[in-house]
Amino acid sequence: MKESAWTWGPAQSAASGQIIYMLVYMYFDSTKQTVVEADHSSYGVGGCLLQKFEDGLKSVAYCSRTLSSAEQKYAQIEKECLASVWACERFDRYLMGLDSFTLLTLTDHKPLVPLINSKDLSETPIRCQRMLIRLMRYKPIAEYRPGPTMVILDALSRCPSTTDASEQKLQGDVQFHVDVITSSWPVSGEKLTEIRKKTQEDVILEAAFDYTMVGWPAYKEDVKLATRELYGVRNELSVVDGLLLRGDCVIIPYKMRKEILDRIHDGHPGITKSRKRAKQAVWWPGISKDIQRMVAECRHCLEHEIRQTQPSEPLIPTELPDRPFQKVAIDICELNRETYLESVDYYFRY
Repeated sequence: MKESAWTWGPAQSAASGQIIYMLVYMYFDSTKQTVVEADHSSYGVGGCLLQKFEDGLKSVAYCSRTLSSAEQKYAQIEKECLASVWACERFDRYLMGLDSFTLLTLTDHKPLVPLINSKDLSETPIRCQRMLIRLMRYKPIAEYRPGPTMVILDALSRCPSTTDASEQKLQGDVQFHVDVITSSWPVSGEKLTEIRKKTQEDVILEAAFDYTMVGWPAYKEDVKLATRELYGVRNELSVVDGLLLRGDCVIIPYKMRKEILDRIHDGHPGITKSRKRAKQAVWWPGISKDIQRMVAECRHCLEHEIRQTQPSEPLIPTELPDRPFQKVAIDICELNRETYLESVDYYFRY
């Protein structure tokens, strides 16, 4: 290519015209199907608002911005979620009021699709929770699109516009949500520091930490053998202040699980209450079975177990009478704010 002679003929002219035509803005039409594309790079996010015309999708508006230093540390799924939410909010004047079936949020990050479409935030990564709440006003339907087909977004996210102060509102809102959740954990700062240190020493959690930040492999077979037990919940994982989280809960390293189990069972609550207490702040694979086994093997609980020795009251059916009005039931009932006295004959059942 370096030694090639310069040529500009009909083919080159047509290609140039096609590129310009693809980038030309179209007027927004609320009656047409609307599509929002969003993507991210390691340092920026980009979005494109398109509408479906007879000859395909045409662009209506573009947007891009750089990521802040804090946002650059987000996990892959959090960056993709940030790009989708920010793009929709940037195009708010176009999207507000559109029917949910005409608005599509296309993304090249497959795990984000079920998070947007399910509307269930119970086990969503902690930062994504707040971002998806902001997204609910638009009621988008997410669809998967392979990354190589989103060439416009690749350019926007890799050559973003600079960020001004007004763009920090979303980041501040997300950080506030994270602070509220983490401050509610019944765990001291010293203990969190210890968990953070032990996480770095745990081979399984360290690998999961890296996968969460750079992206999990598409196939379970490509994941390190020891870390495969976390593959099923990979879309729920995030990293906050050096801690690996599943949803709102800190994932506890293996060497600290016995200590945490003892804290959970402090006061000797039963299995259900112990699980409820654990659900407030901590998690690891198999924690439910570990709690069940711990309570079952607790000597104090076995010695003070309350056994139900009193048999339950048997159900005795009422014998039917032999003639009318031999047995009558009377009760008071209410209908449409009126009180009635009702009487039923057992023989006629009327």
